[in-house]
Amino acid sequence: MAASIFCPILLDVFCLTLLANLSGGGLISLYALFYLLPIFSAGMALPRFPWMIYLTAAVKKMLGFEPKEIVGRKHFYDLFAPEVREQLKKAAFEVFARKESFRNFINPNLHKNGGRIMLETSGTPILDEKGNLLGYRGADIDITRCGQTEEALKESEEKFRTVFEDVAEGIVVMDNKATIIEVNPKLLEFGGFTREEVIGKNIVQILPLVKADIAGILSVLKDFLRGKEVGRHEWKITNKKGEQFVICPHRSLIRKEGRIVGAVYVIEDITERKRAEEEIKSLLKETQEANEKLKKMNKTKGEFLSIVTHDLGTPLVSILGYASMLLDGMEGEIPEKQRSFLEIIKKQSLGLGLYIAKSFIEAHGGSIRAESKGLGKGSKFCFTLPL
Repeated sequence: MAASIFCPILLDVFCLTLLANLSGGGLISLYALFYLLPIFSAGMALPRFPWMIYLTAAVKKMLGFEPKEIVGRKHFYDLFAPEVREQLKKAAFEVFARKESFRNFINPNLHKNGGRIMLETSGTPILDEKGNLLGYRGADIDITRCGQTEEALKESEEKFRTVFEDVAEGIVVMDNKATIIEVNPKLLEFGGFTREEVIGKNIVQILPLVKADIAGILSVLKDFLRGKEVGRHEWKITNKKGEQFVICPHRSLIRKEGRIVGAVYVIEDITERKRAEEEIKSLLKETQEANEKLKKMNKTKGEFLSIVTHDLGTPLVSILGYASMLLDGMEGEIPEKQRSFLEIIKKQSLGLGLYIAKSFIEAHGGSIRAESKGLGKGSKFCFTLPL
């Protein structure tokens, strides 16, 4: 009986060992091939001690053990992580009892250095000619890095989902036929839609639900999905709730092996920006109109000063001239009282002349200033005019 149990297994072990030697000490570095040998007690249908009787050298790369440290010394479940050992052991024995093959059996194992290694195990029963279970042969694959990558991808996906859900812009993902695959809450807010109203629907079915330049939007979308350059556009829309928005779509094609398979639209709400731009334009227009009025007023002022300068300046020269002649005695001596009157006339006329000159100069962008000639010597007036 013992020979009938061992011979098929030993023959397989011999063949596997030969293959391992021919391939340089291990079959494939990712795989650790094994054999389990069940030992039955009288009256028992399940094995009590499923010993490992063969392992390829790849087990050292996976778990840090030499094959000789495990073969004939450890059961298949001895290296399971303690917290799940009994649970996984029970699941394995149930499979053994049914003499079934199994695949994708995920089991955490303890590395020799104390670390955790995640293995994916597949196994096939070895039966004799009467269908009695002789053992199992199988393979372990180290999927630790795959698991880490999967966790990283899951974490990345969660971060992406958070951004996708919370971003201030509306996002819509569609296929190359413009059928909507995914949207975020902001996009639903723009349109006043529910998720059920848009997912799986073509954009042609959705746009009539809002007020917008539908023909223009569809024309641009059609060109874009064909790979044409479409430039930047702004659209005014009124959604189902009557809310008005100004939106600016930013587009990106999805390609697979060079073929356009879809597109992502990021819809930016520029309503407040456009409102601010309109207010700035209005203020600018008002400022320009005010400037034009000021220019006209300045022109009127200049014309007025020119008239005043001419109409007042001409008689003022005569007044000053005659007053000076009388004070100089050209018409004979004059009484002191009349002289004081003439001095007042001359002084006030000079002041009025200076005021007219100052107004004329400043109206033409010039300036006037007084400079002292020295103590008791009076002042002189200097003025500048732009060229």
